[in-house]
Amino acid sequence: MDQTAPSSRPPRWRSTGALGGAALLLVLPLLAAGCAESAVAEPGPGDPPADEPLTLGVITDGDGKSAVVVDPDKSANDVEDPETMTSTLDVGEGACYYITRGGGPPSTLLVFPPDTTLEGGDTPSVIVDGERFPDGTLIQVTGEDIQLSPDNLDQAGPCSGTAGAFFVTSAKGNQEPDPSESSSS
Repeated sequence: MDQTAPSSRPPRWRSTGALGGAALLLVLPLLAAGCAESAVAEPGPGDPPADEPLTLGVITDGDGKSAVVVDPDKSANDVEDPETMTSTLDVGEGACYYITRGGGPPSTLLVFPPDTTLEGGDTPSVIVDGERFPDGTLIQVTGEDIQLSPDNLDQAGPCSGTAGAFFVTSAKGNQEPDPSESSSS
């Protein structure tokens, strides 16, 4: 009878399995982090394009109301598939101009063309293409949803794009909302 003393070392397959398991435990968090970064970095199919960085500025009316405008290099010609919607123009968070989508509070930050001006007084107004739009009126805007980077939000300070931003290429007054064109979220 062969009497060999049992080895204190585990069989080879056990130590290899333990090492492989340890390596897997170290690699999984790295893979998960890589997946999370790529999911955040790449916009989904419904997200607005982030083609090129915008340069934004803020104009004021002298009475504490502000509006965000783009630099003169961005124009209506840069918008490939314009959208038109009718909504209420509101002075909201940061005393900036927003539109309401889906019946909620003023939430979509409007980013106006560079030649936009503001008018203060009892009823603050934004003037786009020579037409005056007072706070609380129905406005029909044409343009596109845009994605603001953290740098853009710094440039737009005190205004915020918490529920998105819309680059206005043109605007006109509207007496009654058209249900087929109103607030698309």
